[in-house]
Amino acid sequence: MSMGQSGRRFARIGAAVLAVALGPTGALAHPHVFVDTGLNLHFDEEGRLAAIRVIWVYDEFTTLWLLDEAGLDPDFSGSLTDEERDTLARLDTNWDADFKGDLFLWQGGEGVALSRPMEPWADLRDGRAVTSHLRALPERMRPGPGAALEIAAYDPTFFTAYHLIRPVEMQGAPGCAVRVDEADLDAAYAQLEERLDAIPPDLWEAEFPEVGHLFADRVVVTCDVSG
Repeated sequence: MSMGQSGRRFARIGAAVLAVALGPTGALAHPHVFVDTGLNLHFDEEGRLAAIRVIWVYDEFTTLWLLDEAGLDPDFSGSLTDEERDTLARLDTNWDADFKGDLFLWQGGEGVALSRPMEPWADLRDGRAVTSHLRALPERMRPGPGAALEIAAYDPTFFTAYHLIRPVEMQGAPGCAVRVDEADLDAAYAQLEERLDAIPPDLWEAEFPEVGHLFADRVVVTCDVSG
């Protein structure tokens, strides 16, 4: 696959190739890619959410494939040059037009648009690829007690599993509070099993149901409207 394709897609294809090498059981397992995730929320001077900084830390297996596919760190030094960091950042944010970045935002149950990735950054730390990018809100919004903002990071197809392991940080948000509603994993796996039962096993990979949202933690942001 060429380096010009979607940064997220080349990660998925590489993981799929590795899974196939494990045999039928490995190829059918979901997810294939594991990403530790961080979110930094940036508010403007009027207390409106202006942008979200997204941090992805890829698992070691996917990192090895990414580095090999892109020709990075050929001497296995465990560190990247400035040029290699720039290359990895560009690859990670070179998305297909229909890729939504596996980040979703709602207010009052309505989806909120986010920009394409901006200000990409990448590095290699402790054997794992670490990347970051900014998603701006074309229409900034102020969360309120009756109009909370909800944010979730997930892959609808559950090919990639995002783990929100870092505390959600807020910048420039006096009077705002954030909580994380953790996913009910037992219920999520029960629903996944129920949906797979309705699909012939030989079609699981081709027709895997979109259940990523069931496994996603929800970030809920509210602000004091008196601010």
